[in-house]
Amino acid sequence: MTYLPLKNWWLKPLNWIARCQKKDIINQLKSGVGMIDLRVSLNKNYHWIFKHGLIRYNPAKEKTSDKFSSILSYDDGRNRLLQYDKYCKYDDDLYYYMDLLKKYLGGKHIYVRIILESTRRGYHDFDKSMFRMLCKSLEREYKDFTFVGGNYKKTWEKVYEFKDENGYELEFDQFVSSMQKCSIFERIFPWLYAKRHNKENMAKMTKKFNAFDFI
Repeated sequence: MTYLPLKNWWLKPLNWIARCQKKDIINQLKSGVGMIDLRVSLNKNYHWIFKHGLIRYNPAKEKTSDKFSSILSYDDGRNRLLQYDKYCKYDDDLYYYMDLLKKYLGGKHIYVRIILESTRRGYHDFDKSMFRMLCKSLEREYKDFTFVGGNYKKTWEKVYEFKDENGYELEFDQFVSSMQKCSIFERIFPWLYAKRHNKENMAKMTKKFNAFDFI
């Protein structure tokens, strides 16, 4: 998500702290990414927007290296031609992006982690309640995806539990600077931690899914 263009461009000097990926979604999928991480907050107009810290991201201005018209190699060596159709401008960043992602994948399964990045002052409980409704809506409307997460970032409280068909929640390790022991500089600069430790952390993987910055 943080590879997207900024909505609040005047905070661009701080984006080096918030950015966790450089590759666009198509190239992440080509690299073998099986789970994407989306951070959302509710704005004053009750639309779900993409945020990471102070930075808001704008999926309506996404530009991929393939210019929304790509041939991706999928199972059995068969190519699927994905054409981008012009969308009306959604006010809700999340649903806009989810519809784009659905078009990219063309029925291919992926895991999507949804995290409540922040709540509005004076509306903490209300925003958490709306987040629960959002999670239920996503499970109902995007059945090609498996959703995980459901946490509130500040306290990591589990606001909503996503469970598989057997009633279990997906477990995975997070090899990112915010969740690992590291130096203060690596915590401030996620790309620095990724550059120094991604290779060694990949050798430590024991679970099916593992989260990394800057794939």
